[in-house]
Amino acid sequence: MFLIKKINIKFLVFGSLLALVIGLLIKNILFFSSVDNKIETFSVDKQINFTEFVPQKTQVSNSSQNFDYDLIGVKLGVINSSVFVSKGGKQFDVQLNDFLENKYKLVSVSNEEIIFEYNNKKIILKNKFNNNE
Repeated sequence: MFLIKKINIKFLVFGSLLALVIGLLIKNILFFSSVDNKIETFSVDKQINFTEFVPQKTQVSNSSQNFDYDLIGVKLGVINSSVFVSKGGKQFDVQLNDFLENKYKLVSVSNEEIIFEYNNKKIILKNKFNNNE
């Protein structure tokens, strides 16, 4: 008798789940068949001014009058270039595209010059560790 009740409960649960799945399937079919599938055109009311997104021109400053760091080394690489500077007894290793004390961004390192950027102004330093000599 216990086995029969167990089988009846399994069929009852299975039948309920099957009925639920079939009901949801029918509901989805009816819903999606009634949806209008046409594509409508739209227009943009407000024009976008793309000149707002153009970065400001960077001014070039050949003097390093505000740059209070001493150049103590340069590492040139194909992928990773870095500059070693010191100020007040502290030494800093600045990788390309990183910031020196969250202020000066190192934007370029070459045999001839090192370029930092600060407030949209370029600070160009002569590379005294030129490997061409």
